[in-house]
Amino acid sequence: MTPDQRARAEDYLQRAYADGRLSGEEFDHRIGIALSATTRRELNQAFEGLARIPTTPNQYRSSYGLAPANPFSSAVARNPEATAGGAVAYFSGAIFPFIGPAVGAAVTPAGSPAHRQAAKAFNATLSATIIVAVLSVLQHMVHPLNAVTGLVWLMWFVFMIVGGVKAANGDDWTNPFTRVLPVRPLNDGTRRRGSRR
Repeated sequence: MTPDQRARAEDYLQRAYADGRLSGEEFDHRIGIALSATTRRELNQAFEGLARIPTTPNQYRSSYGLAPANPFSSAVARNPEATAGGAVAYFSGAIFPFIGPAVGAAVTPAGSPAHRQAAKAFNATLSATIIVAVLSVLQHMVHPLNAVTGLVWLMWFVFMIVGGVKAANGDDWTNPFTRVLPVRPLNDGTRRRGSRR
């Protein structure tokens, strides 16, 4: 077993923990197995019930049959920012505004992809709510804004669904409402990562 294989295994376990697929106790147990493993068979024990482990030597080979493939390649190759927890925060936020994303941010490890996506969903909901509140005041003076206010809520709902899909894929995406009104009471990583978001 090579150091590179061990590093990939550690990375996979860390992302499984960040996604909420492992509890802290489970993560500690599995990472201990991975760090002390000296053979591939020992390393595989860290993934029992978490990843599909190849059972024959041929399954370790790539589709071209030229080089051994990493048994965890499908998981490791996925975008490290992809997160089921972040997607759930967005989708639940479309049904339970503020509550779904806030719970998602509270139960995920700070700085993890899931936490950042939940924070983005919360911040986008807050931005949309402020925009609608301003439009609601203005519509008393300009009556055609009644239709615009309803459209804004529809756009918010659509963007929450889009955000969930983007989070599941690990795409670098910022909700348009947060671009229009960048209110960020929860740290979604945007400040650290610069202007890309």
